[in-house]
Parts: sequence; structure tokens; C-alpha cells
Amino acid sequence: MYICLCNALCDKSVGQAIEGGASEPEAVYAALGCAPVCGRCKPTIGSMIKERGDGEGVGLASCGAAAAPAE
Repeated sequence: MYICLCNALCDKSVGQAIEGGASEPEAVYAALGCAPVCGRCKPTIGSMIKERGDGEGVGLASCGAAAAPAE
């Protein structure tokens, strides 16, 4: 599912950035090589970060494309 339409960021890539240590929305954008445009995705990214902190995990469904094979 797409989280940020402006930057075409899906929940999988955002979740990977969070798992990689991004602890605030700006860090997620930086980790993914972009910057917020309209900002409407910031609350969703913030919620994903909070869910991870609560130990509930982050959904990592693909954006509709086939997932890349694990290395």
C-alpha cells in the first residue's frame, strides 16, 4: 500500500527504513532519499514508527509489485 503518493513510498519501504533505525518521519524520508512534499503522509509514518516502538510491528505488504527476492 502506498503511504506517500508524492514520493511513491509504500509501506514496505517505509517499514524497512523504520526497522533500519529511522525514529521520526524526517529520518524515514532521508533514509529513502527523498523529502516530504505535501506532508499528508507524516501522520501515517509517525503511526508506523509508534507501532514499532510499541512492539506491534509494522506491516510490510508490497505496493502491488512483486517483492524482491531475499538475498
